Amino acid sequence: LFRSKTKAYILTSSFDDLLQQQFNSASSISHIKPDSIVLIFENEAHKKVKIHAALTYTLASQFQLYQPLQLWPDSVVLFGSTKELSKVDSISTEKLKLSDLDTDINKSIPLIIPENLKCENVVTQLMIDVEKFTEASVQIPIQHRFTKDGQVKIFPKHIQIKYAVSLKDYHLIKPEQ
Repeated sequence: LFRSKTKAYILTSSFDDLLQQQFNSASSISHIKPDSIVLIFENEAHKKVKIHAALTYTLASQFQLYQPLQLWPDSVVLFGSTKELSKVDSISTEKLKLSDLDTDINKSIPLIIPENLKCENVVTQLMIDVEKFTEASVQIPIQHRFTKDGQVKIFPKHIQIKYAVSLKDYHLIKPEQ
């Protein structure tokens, strides 16, 4: 055994006696290939990366996202060699397809951990908050801020604004806002 900080070499000829004991006396070992085994050691490193949801979805009629979708956790710490970690900027979830959403979603999705790397978390929680939306409109008077000296006529005196609002927030909309 020859060893440095990052490598160890083992000569396979050092296994001759041990291997001979495993076989009966009628057989003999003439040669072992390769003549040496090289072990390379590297300190384990870590890197925090974002999780990307491999998600496609459609919403049911009149439904919209109430808030942006969320992943919890939204990032993970990967462990492995510096070389392997340098190849990774983010990881993905397994593919998920959801159709005609009309209720909130709270679902665990497995993560795809790159080969030769480790991670403590193997799933992330997907949260999708959907609400039924409606179209509403409001009449708002146009107010001017010109000096009193000038005469300005404004036409039209009111404008109509149309907007989409969730049903649960409909009562919060006030024309004076």
